[in-house]
Amino acid sequence: MSTLRDTLTLAKINTMKQIITLTTILMLLTTIVRGQAHLPEIITTSPVFIKHSNGTGTGFLIQDSMSVYFITARHNIFDINNGQLLSNKIELITYHSDPTVDDKNIIYINIKTAISQKMLFSKNAVDIIAIKIADIQPLDDGRSLISYDYRIIQKNKASYLSPLPIDMIDGYDDIYVGDEVFLFGYPTSIGLKQSPQFDFTRPLLRRGVVAGKYDKLKTIVLDCPSYPGNSGGPVIRKVTDGLSWEYTLIGLVVQFIPYEEQWINIKSGLVNTDRFNSGYSVALSGDKILELIK
Repeated sequence: MSTLRDTLTLAKINTMKQIITLTTILMLLTTIVRGQAHLPEIITTSPVFIKHSNGTGTGFLIQDSMSVYFITARHNIFDINNGQLLSNKIELITYHSDPTVDDKNIIYINIKTAISQKMLFSKNAVDIIAIKIADIQPLDDGRSLISYDYRIIQKNKASYLSPLPIDMIDGYDDIYVGDEVFLFGYPTSIGLKQSPQFDFTRPLLRRGVVAGKYDKLKTIVLDCPSYPGNSGGPVIRKVTDGLSWEYTLIGLVVQFIPYEEQWINIKSGLVNTDRFNSGYSVALSGDKILELIK
């Protein structure tokens, strides 16, 4: 009887040890994941502020082994109604990859020259453009030299560029409903212009999830509000394997989804339709970027 009792006691002790060990492992994993949960600086400094005579918007840079491309929504550069250029020249503002460095870098892109030199890539039916702004020359020491195309751009100083690597792009089929996402952009349409509440030339972050996928158009529906000025901004997905976080570029924002309310005057029969921001946004998938630059 004593032997049976001792055996049961030993079994309980071993079980408790296993539980404690498992709990410790889970706590360590949680600590590791939490410790890596901050966004990498290359992501937080990648959004580019677009400014020209007819408006503002958001873009970002992509880099492959040979070139650097500027990416944005087509409607930031071309009129969506007649296809005409909104401005011959656009101004881009970028920042150092170290967010504590406040100095800004200004790049001017001559859109007409980019078109004539066949450095602007676009499809009329798709709300995205890519402009090749530089070549990459590998050096013997393993580093790379960025050689700008000065036929297309002008810059005010040594550039602060944070291009995202092309292998960071995930396609439409890699995305799942419920994935956590971050939206970066310059929503200059919000806030009080006469009494600014934030720096309009610095990107703001929104956090949301993939709410749905529209297979017909290969677009992504985000449960994440966007506003005029956000268009063209990168959408970053965050996933984890339990040990570390991985960040991928899944597309760019092109529009918000409105909802409508109708008011009918019974006497006159007049109908007034109000449109509001539903809080949902639409993004083109990363496949559309690759189709232009590959």
